[in-house]
Amino acid sequence: MMDDQTVLKIEIPVEDETVYQPETRKPGMNEQISQTKQQVSATAVNLWQSESRQKATRKIGQAVNAATVKTGLFIQQKLSDLAAKGVRQEAASIQTRVQETDWAAELRNSGSNGLRWVSQRAAQLADRTAASSADEEAPKS
Repeated sequence: MMDDQTVLKIEIPVEDETVYQPETRKPGMNEQISQTKQQVSATAVNLWQSESRQKATRKIGQAVNAATVKTGLFIQQKLSDLAAKGVRQEAASIQTRVQETDWAAELRNSGSNGLRWVSQRAAQLADRTAASSADEEAPKS
């Protein structure tokens, strides 16, 4: 079986590998880098302190304040409208109840209940008086 198979051999040629060497800094590079840093820093400070940035910040603050005030007024208006609607509905409900009440029947019921209460109290008072009279009339031993 080995005779029938051919062996495939792959050869990779060895090349000269050169290691990457970063460029060495040229004289004066540090000074240039330092100057560039200072320029960038100065530009950033100038932009931060610029009138246009301050103006934009003021306008944004004013817009946020205006939006907050408008939102607060809107919410206040909606809440007062809701409360007024509830009061109107309650008043209408009370008015309907007053109109639908049979006042004659209410007075009859209230009057009869009042008379019943007075009658009960009078009966209790009569019972107490009768009991105290009976105690006084009882012979003492």
